[in-house]
Amino acid sequence: KNAVVKSPEDAQLRIDLARLHNDMGDALSAEKEVRKALALKIPAATALPVLVTALAAQGEHQKVLAETESAALTPALLVQRGQAFLQLGQADKGKASFEAALNAQPNEGNALIGLASYALIKKDPEGARRFTEQASEKDPKNAEVWMFKGMLASREGKQDAAIAAISQALTLKPDHRTAHLERAYIEIGSGKFAAARADLVAARKISPGSIIITYTQALLDHTEGKNAQALESIQKVLRVAPEHM
Repeated sequence: KNAVVKSPEDAQLRIDLARLHNDMGDALSAEKEVRKALALKIPAATALPVLVTALAAQGEHQKVLAETESAALTPALLVQRGQAFLQLGQADKGKASFEAALNAQPNEGNALIGLASYALIKKDPEGARRFTEQASEKDPKNAEVWMFKGMLASREGKQDAAIAAISQALTLKPDHRTAHLERAYIEIGSGKFAAARADLVAARKISPGSIIITYTQALLDHTEGKNAQALESIQKVLRVAPEHM
């Protein structure tokens, strides 16, 4: 931020700042910085992956497709388009996009977990497990692959395996805020309250003002019977997000 203040016309600095905003879960700020970088004529190939990450995090899946419609589609952008199609209920188009990414880059773990997501939509849990295993074998240093593997294990009631997989994601990417939160959810459900508390402390260091962390803290407090503290946190969430289901 200091660098951008000193050099506001430096498009690369704005992209770097946008990436940081994405990593910290502030997708609105990330989009703002990318669009400024584009106005400063940064190449679309540099800006688009950062922009679509920000748009996807805001649930703007139609915009993801619109922004990438005429772009040179790298495997990463094909995966982003595939995920957008899935979110918009166009599963077969999503599958085709993931397969196109794999044709270009056979070991692309994000495309494989995209196909695993497609399998779940099609009520094919065995297919989902098969694609997930392929992803962890072919792209073992991809934290998102281990995150998906953990969430799939949790969905199947295999909580120890879920914690192990998410822990591997954190080994690969220690500042993965979502991994700390997902592990905390599982730990709360398993009665591992001290471990959940430690994960929330770690997540808060990464994103101090995050409302989803406040929500998860409320969930932990409520589960432990600390209802006054839980209510206080939930009221904070509802002030910011009054429609939070």
